[in-house]
Formats: sequence, structure tokens, C-alpha cells
Amino acid sequence: MRPLSANAKVLAAEALGVAYSQLDSARALIRQRKWDSALGRLYFAAFHASHAALADRESKSKRHTFWVSEFNRRFGRGRSWLPKLYVRTLNRLYKLREDHDYEDVGPSDKRFTQAMATRVDRLLNAVRRNTPLLRYPEFIATVLLTRHVLEALEFDYYCPKSYFHKERIQLQVKAAEFTVGSVRKVRRAAQGTIHALKASRQHEYVLGWNNRLGQACDKYLLFLDLDTEELPPLKAALRERHGWLFKSGAGFHFVGRDILSSDALWRRRLTQAARSTALKKRVDQRHVDFSLRRGYSTLRMTDSPTKPFVPFLCWQNL
Repeated sequence: MRPLSANAKVLAAEALGVAYSQLDSARALIRQRKWDSALGRLYFAAFHASHAALADRESKSKRHTFWVSEFNRRFGRGRSWLPKLYVRTLNRLYKLREDHDYEDVGPSDKRFTQAMATRVDRLLNAVRRNTPLLRYPEFIATVLLTRHVLEALEFDYYCPKSYFHKERIQLQVKAAEFTVGSVRKVRRAAQGTIHALKASRQHEYVLGWNNRLGQACDKYLLFLDLDTEELPPLKAALRERHGWLFKSGAGFHFVGRDILSSDALWRRRLTQAARSTALKKRVDQRHVDFSLRRGYSTLRMTDSPTKPFVPFLCWQNL
């Protein structure tokens, strides 16, 4: 994996967050058979992926010609970690954008647009695999536990396709003993328990992090599961809320910065956020309702065949 400075890591993560948002929007437009609009979104997804791939460049230029030229210079010659196919993909989308030629892209708009979506998806995944992103285990160890003195951390092993009707295993780790490797150990222990219980669909289970900071503790973080494709409007909606935003696949997770000192305060803050003008159309209301019923919130940390995207930190508002 390529080395990046701390500042470059931040730039790459935010650029990837925007790129995946644009790709999600393009897929929605493809389902609506809006080929020209989808191609426009695919170009911006590839463009922001090029920013992430060039994060060490750290240029302040906003000109598209500059970044496309830099991408060609870096990855279009010789051998590198990014195949030349993705250089050609960005160039083709850029030319279509410059020529305003979205309506005459080939013998089959659908076939061409879907093929380009597949290529852009692979480009984003290639950049993500080679970018040192901050995921939940590293975030907890290097960010959360350096900001807060906590007693314990709580995790659930559960099936994300079923809120209520599947077995759910809960485990706890003392904060003082938590490391990145703790997550692997907790997951293996939970897998063994679920296997012993002979639960169905075991391959779909994932490990989640709970906002309750220990089973015997009355302290909480604010967790929000956000169903939205666009990162820039979401950042604007969260501008008054301090915390961290993770790209989780088709949506986002928000982790509040402050410790909430009681169950009552957490319930009030969660309800207020879910009903707020800025967030009520973006918050997953089922996740809110389930959290209030259970007495804590859970955000997915790991992947499975049905949830293959591992969340990563893409923005912080502190």
C-alpha cells in the first residue's frame, strides 16, 4: 500500500467519499434510464478518484485539465499500481463531458453506460485498496481512545438483514486493553458462538460497534445511520454537529464527538437528530426506532458477502 502523509490521507479519504457518492448517484440514474446524466456522474466519480490517487500531489488547482493531465502523466506511462485501463476510462469520460456528447455514446446507451459504471467501480476499488484509510478499528484505537477516557467498548455480532428476528451476540472489551487486533478476536469468538447456536445465514453476519460505552455504563455516543448518496449536501446538513463521518457503502455513518452522560440524554439527542429539518430525510428511521427499542445503537464495522463494503472515515467536523 502506498505511503501517504497525514494530510494526504485526509485528502484521499474525502475524495473517495465524494467519488463513491457520485457512483451511487450514477447507478440510480441508470435505473431511471437517464444515460446522459449517469455518464456525467460517472465522470465526476472517476475525477474524484483521480484526486484520491494523486493525494500526495496536494495541489490546490481546481482545473479539470490539470488533474486529468496529472493522472495521465502518473499512471499512463510504464507500470504502476493502477492499470492503464482506468486512465483510458477517465479520458473517455472527460472527452464526453468536454464535447457534451452524452447522447451519442455508442450503438447502445444502456450497454455503454453500464460498462462505464463497471469500470469506474473497479477504478474506485483499486484506489481504495491502495490507500491507507482509517477504518473503525484504527479509528477507535488512534482517535477515540486518545480523546476520551473510557471504561469499555461494546460490540454486537448480528445479521444486518434482520433487525429483530435473528440471534445477536454481544461482547465487551475493556478500553485499556483494546487494540486493532481486538476486533479480529471478538469477531472470531462471536462466530464460534453463532456457529454453536446453529443460526441460519451465518455468512451474512457482521461485527458492529455499539454506542453504549460498556454494558454497565450509562455513557453513550450519538450514532446515526444515514441513507443518502451525496456527500457535499450531507456535510452541509451536519455542519452544526461535531463528529466523524464514515462512508459505509450506499450510505454513511455519523459518530458524534461528545460523550452523552445518560440514557435519557442519548435518547433525546437521537430523537432530535432524527426529527431535525436538516437530517430527517437522510436518517434511517428504522435504525433509529430499533436503537430506541433496544437501548443502544449499532454501526457495522466489518464486511460480509451481502455487505462487502468496509466503512472508512471520509470527513471530520471537530
